[in-house]
Amino acid sequence: MLDNVDLEPVQSTNIDDDTANIIMQLQEWFNAKTDQLNMILNLPDKAVIKLGNLDIEGDHDKKMFKAGVLASLSIIGKFPVTMTVNEHTEDD
Repeated sequence: MLDNVDLEPVQSTNIDDDTANIIMQLQEWFNAKTDQLNMILNLPDKAVIKLGNLDIEGDHDKKMFKAGVLASLSIIGKFPVTMTVNEHTEDD
């Protein structure tokens, strides 16, 4: 597992289509996972949270679980890569 990954900011760079596709797939995966975590935060108070074979039911347990999810989302933050399409070609 990568525990200490710090991405160094780059103002801009050119990447090929395959690399762009991989980044877009990673961003979709990232967004799906953060959406799942946000869904947990928005569950109704009476909902039972199932984590594998474990049911998280008590008010205190659910609040603590949701606090952990909120902390995770805070640490994860936003997807660390943004892309824009450069309309210029080499012939410009």
